[in-house]
Amino acid sequence: SGLLLSSNFPIVELFNQPFAQWECGGLDCLANKGVLMAELEVPGLPDHLMLATTHFNSRGASRVSDERSLTAHNLQVDEANEFIESVVTEPLPIIWGGDVNMRHADDRIEYFIERSGGNLNEVSSFCIDPANDCEVRIQWESDTPWYETQDLQGWVSGKRVSVSPIRVEAMFDEPQEGIMPSDHNGLLVHYRLSWPITEK
Repeated sequence: SGLLLSSNFPIVELFNQPFAQWECGGLDCLANKGVLMAELEVPGLPDHLMLATTHFNSRGASRVSDERSLTAHNLQVDEANEFIESVVTEPLPIIWGGDVNMRHADDRIEYFIERSGGNLNEVSSFCIDPANDCEVRIQWESDTPWYETQDLQGWVSGKRVSVSPIRVEAMFDEPQEGIMPSDHNGLLVHYRLSWPITEK
């Protein structure tokens, strides 16, 4: 699916779902996008940790109408959700992220939230709230940073393992030898995994 996922911890299993040829629009059909998921064994963690990454259809850069690119984006959101639901059949902790191509796109954001059932834990909306214990090392230009970027990350806590972001910072936001390493900033997020201690 044109995606890469790496880990310092053992990868127990990989799950890969390329988007179908009718689930893309315009020039984006030339790139093999989809969803990639890994099941990790983290030492000391009572359950395996699931990581998911994706890349959704662009809007203007796809060179098709907004209506057509929105249809493709919605189909990919549906496919990603159905794929993750089919893979994660028990309440394991999940961390997800990717280039979701929803910057300044209310219709895309609304569908993305609706498809998640309204239970969307997204890093920037969590970390921007001073009441939450999350250190922000990134210069956000507005009080709605999730609306200003293409890359988002989020999480779902499991039955036994709770997930919460504790620090967020930018990646690829400075030129290297006069060249920007990416067409938009990436996110580096530190998460805390916690679970109750059981007596033996």
